[in-house]
Amino acid sequence: MAKKSKWTAEDRIIELIAWELNIPSSRINPHTDLVDDLYLDSVDKDLLIAKLESQFGVFLNQEQAAKIDTVRDASYFLQQNAA
Repeated sequence: MAKKSKWTAEDRIIELIAWELNIPSSRINPHTDLVDDLYLDSVDKDLLIAKLESQFGVFLNQEQAAKIDTVRDASYFLQQNAA
C-alpha cells in the first residue's frame, strides 16, 4: 500500500510563496524571512499575506499580520485563526 504524503501548513505556505514569487521552493524554509531573504517590500508582503489568508480561509488582524516575518510566523498565525 502506498504511503500518502501529508502536507503541513508550512509546506503549503512554502509552495504558495514559491509559486507567487516564481522561485524554487528549495530556496524557502520555515525560517525564511519574507523581507530579508525574499526581498519583499511592505506592499508585496501585505499582498502575499492576503493571498495566504484567502488560501487558508482565515482573516488576520493588522497586529497579527505585522508580526509575520518568516514562513513559520505565517504558519503559526494562519493555524491559530483557522476555524
